Parts: sequence; structure tokens; C-alpha cells
Amino acid sequence: MKPFINATFGIFTVFAGTTAFAQDNAWMTNRGLDPRGNPYARMFVKKNELGMEFNCNKIKNRSSFLRAKFSAISLPRLYAVDGEEAKLRLVFKLKDGVTHIVPWDAYFVSDLPDGSGAWLGKFSSRKSDLNALSAARKIIIINKDGERVYDFDTQRTAIGVKAIREECGLGK
Repeated sequence: MKPFINATFGIFTVFAGTTAFAQDNAWMTNRGLDPRGNPYARMFVKKNELGMEFNCNKIKNRSSFLRAKFSAISLPRLYAVDGEEAKLRLVFKLKDGVTHIVPWDAYFVSDLPDGSGAWLGKFSSRKSDLNALSAARKIIIINKDGERVYDFDTQRTAIGVKAIREECGLGK
């Protein structure tokens, strides 16, 4: 069991739990208890130099939500400068060309502990959203102009979604 850093929303916390390291194009999942004893789940992938993450933690007497993190440099269709806000969409491409679209209001943070930058945000996680994430063939990030920014394959996302449901009680 190795600690890892969760750098979502500028709050950096070391967690203890089951840890896996991302391999290119294969989603990894870890789960456990944060330092305050709250359950958490995290699923993440790395493709080339960019990464995508979904995570949650369950805090008593608070509603839980799913956080998303897109670790990226400034891209041609998504200019990244510290504090920049963007209305993005996550498109979960399912079988037979069916798509499920989730709006994602994100902002860019340039000073993460590892020296990288990332787009951070959260969204409600309805059952249909998590079902689509679990069954997706591809996840596509779309900018405010409807242009494809980047995409990720979805090998093993069902394992991560299962952990999110079990640890955080989302999308049941």
C-alpha cells in the first residue's frame, strides 16, 4: 500500500489505500480511506503525456459528487492559463455510435505539486452518467465551440465506476 497525492481543487492530501500506477491507455483504480477516515475512489488513465481522472470521496452529512481532472498542457483547441475557466463537455461514446454527454465546468490550475497543470471541475453523477462512463468505448473532451480537444480509450473503466459506486455511493 503506497500513498498517493490527490491534487483536485488545489487541496493536496496524502491518502492511504490500494494504489495502482497508470499504464498508457489502460484505466487504473484505487480506493480506500483518506486521512480523515472518509472512503474515496479514484480512476485514472494516461495517454502520451496527458491524463484523465475521475475521483470522489464520501463525507458524512454532505452530498457527494464526481470530480474530473484533465492533466494537460495548453492545446490548440483548449488554451491553458492559470485560472482560465471553460465550459467543456465529456462525451461518452457507446456501442453503435450512441453518445452520452455530460457538461463539465472546469478551470485550469498550473501549479500542481508535480509541476504540471490540469483542468479541474466537478459534476453531478447521475446513475445514467456512471452507466455511460462504465460502458463507454471512448471518452472525448469537447471545448465550448464543439471541437474535439482530446480523447481517451476506456479499457477497465467499469472497474473504476464500480469502486466509485461502492465507496462514494454515487450513481446508484
